[in-house]
Amino acid sequence: MPQENDHQSRSERAMSFLRGKVLRRTESNVSGGASGVFSSSQTKYALFLFEDNTFSYEITEFRSVSSGGYSIPSEDKRTAKGTWEVQILDDKPFLVLVQDGSIVKRWRNGMDGEGIHLLDDVPWNRYLIRK
Repeated sequence: MPQENDHQSRSERAMSFLRGKVLRRTESNVSGGASGVFSSSQTKYALFLFEDNTFSYEITEFRSVSSGGYSIPSEDKRTAKGTWEVQILDDKPFLVLVQDGSIVKRWRNGMDGEGIHLLDDVPWNRYLIRK
């Protein structure tokens, strides 16, 4: 029982730290070829962890293909909603997203200095959710 209580306590501490926060990160990619066709893409991720343990996970992708002075941009936005929790597995904390009773995402959870949060060792910027 003591290990179970320790896991529950660690989970509750991590959850209280994440409540009311948004985690953000951006990935960018630019490529070009000898043919004069250039493409770029940018993906923005925003994970809102609300006080009531619900989440909103937004992924916005911007793409552009350019050639001969013309550019074709596109944008795609996806949003997932559900509940979140922190689970301790193999003595490590994991941020878990749940939709319709099923786990849809699980990241190893950690911190890396002021304002930086690690999900599976990938840095995300951490901010308070503005009301």
